[in-house]
Amino acid sequence: CQLASRHYPKRVVACAAPPTRARARQQLASATHSISSARRSALTPDLQRYSCSASALDRSSDHSSWRTQVMHRRRPFWHLCTHPLLLALLLLVGVEAMGGGVLQQRPQSPFDPTKVKPVAPKLVAEGKQLPAVIVFDLDNTLWTPELYTLRHLSGYQSASPPNPRPGIDVWLLDGAHAALHELASCKEWECTVIAAASRTNRGGWARALLAEIEVDGRSLDSLIMHKEIYTGDKKAHFSTIRAKTGIDYDQMLFFDDAADGKYGNCASVAGLGVLSAHCPDGLTNDVWRRALETYAALHAASEPKGKVLRVRRQGNPRSKEHRDVLPPKAGSVAAATPQTEQLVKVVKFLSDRDFGFVRVGTSDVYFHRSALRPASATLRVGSQVLVTLGRDSRARMECKSVQVVPNNAASTPDADTRRTAGSAATPASCGSKNQAGMVELPVFSMNMPFAGLVAHEHKTIESRNGTVFKGRRGVHLLHVGRRTYPDGGKHKVIMAKHGASAEQIERLTSLPSGFARGQLVAVVDIGETTLSTESERAQPDVERACVAYAADSGRYLTAVRRAEWLLQPVGPVPGRPGVFSAQVPVDCLPSWAKEAISTS
Repeated sequence: CQLASRHYPKRVVACAAPPTRARARQQLASATHSISSARRSALTPDLQRYSCSASALDRSSDHSSWRTQVMHRRRPFWHLCTHPLLLALLLLVGVEAMGGGVLQQRPQSPFDPTKVKPVAPKLVAEGKQLPAVIVFDLDNTLWTPELYTLRHLSGYQSASPPNPRPGIDVWLLDGAHAALHELASCKEWECTVIAAASRTNRGGWARALLAEIEVDGRSLDSLIMHKEIYTGDKKAHFSTIRAKTGIDYDQMLFFDDAADGKYGNCASVAGLGVLSAHCPDGLTNDVWRRALETYAALHAASEPKGKVLRVRRQGNPRSKEHRDVLPPKAGSVAAATPQTEQLVKVVKFLSDRDFGFVRVGTSDVYFHRSALRPASATLRVGSQVLVTLGRDSRARMECKSVQVVPNNAASTPDADTRRTAGSAATPASCGSKNQAGMVELPVFSMNMPFAGLVAHEHKTIESRNGTVFKGRRGVHLLHVGRRTYPDGGKHKVIMAKHGASAEQIERLTSLPSGFARGQLVAVVDIGETTLSTESERAQPDVERACVAYAADSGRYLTAVRRAEWLLQPVGPVPGRPGVFSAQVPVDCLPSWAKEAISTS
């Protein structure tokens, strides 16, 4: 009867010892009759054992003290939720909705760096680009389990001590340990910013773990420069990281275990233009390697990086898990040469609307005048141009650059040979002349108001976290981006602190009449680049020269020895990360820049 009450929630059979063996068998038979016929056969042996045990009670001397009751009542529905199998199923469904539980096992031995080959040295040796910012999620990406599941700890409600113990309550995943080891030990990553973006509601615990977990003798707290740990959409986290670093989204790489949906992060962040790597089983060596290789390939092809890299899984190769990693169809324009330069002809150009088309294979590919090199070149139908293919924000093929080819180059026997992005011709050196009256110079891009401050020679030190100017000196062109750098007006506070009036601030942070964003506007003489500490950047003269506080400045300081506006702007010209090249008319340059170019 006890067994029946345990297995059948609709019936609870409570029996006291019956006075006689016959009465016991009668009560048991009545109870058995009330049980569903579908389960009766399975319980009969157990009930018989209970029935046989009643024979000992027949010999009890005090029959009057026993009572037999058969109670019929319904158990509440919530009792079903306590079944362990149902709880396990609900947990699995919940974990999948939150991004998937990690499949990596708890590390059985200390991490051995000799068993993992770093990825960055090989990419750099091949001349490929690394991300300027690496951003990690924490729960189920770097470590597991998720902090919100540690309800057995006494400080759970307020995420206060006692904190989770590294290696016991929470442990670092092997793949994450390998990636962090590479970031901490390889010189190729010295200039890369490492950040964390977490939505955990146990921020106190997360920060405590970052301070306690060590990689190569360094705590994660010291290795990860920017830690954005709070609830909400991770777009806010990345907006803050971008504001603090001054690095655009397309130079960032993000790792997270939650792809999309209500609790997804990768799809949301990819919408900003960040390449996002989905790691449903936590950060693994394969995800790390593939994400870096994909970033380098997209950068070389000048393609948009705002996409989600998903893990290939068994099953339908064109399922949702594959939609961002499928190769282009054979014969398509995308499959033809998405990372190559090709010599083609202009088949249509609308000068009044500033766009046209070139013939690539059997397809016509769009280009805009802003992609034209040099910007002042004249195009007509039939002109031969050297184009670099890429994709726009809607993944449609377009020409990222259109280089006008001189007539003599078009007539050479190998003029129509293709050059892959990895073996493309080296850009012209500083001051090289490619056409009559034109000069090619290195260019770097800045957003307002700081572009105006440099061109006005008020900002005499440019600070960046990357080594974009390391080893570079001499004449460069300044390109003005179309966006405004969001420093919250701090530059105005610093300028006013050092004696600038409101009128001067307005003039120094504005473009001259006739100049516009998206153009080449000034020529700058770049000096030496040095690595600085925060205490050095906190000096008043450095703060004034950078027009930025120490905490907001980059680690590498580059001297701006001289700057002057061009005699007339050139463009529009699309901006690019790092240093790129552009051609401008020699007559646009001030005299000192012409002399510097001729002597170099």
